[in-house]
Amino acid sequence: MIRVTVENFEKEILNSSRVCVVVFKSDGCHLCQNLNPAIGRLRDKYSKHFKFAEVDASEQTQLMEVLDVDGVPTIWTFTNEGGVQLPYPEQPDPDTGYYEKLLDKYLALIVKKTSELNNV
Repeated sequence: MIRVTVENFEKEILNSSRVCVVVFKSDGCHLCQNLNPAIGRLRDKYSKHFKFAEVDASEQTQLMEVLDVDGVPTIWTFTNEGGVQLPYPEQPDPDTGYYEKLLDKYLALIVKKTSELNNV
């Protein structure tokens, strides 16, 4: 997974030819640590459709501020047109914050919509 910084964000994410999934996390966050295996499985499943990246929130405070990311874990998708935060569940998973099945459905929907747009 690519580590994104304020210095390489534009090149790696905003100028990417693929949709990017960016996980904002911190090494000291237990939810973030518990989410890592789920993100790994999703990365394995969708690597040909998405570029996966991570931001260390404790090191990249300027980037967190510019993007108005105020907590971790937070997951965004980006295209060259901008970013969208993936919805955080009303009742978060107590171990990871996010539910892998919901993230999987969301990414599958993006793949489907992108495929439809490419066929128009």
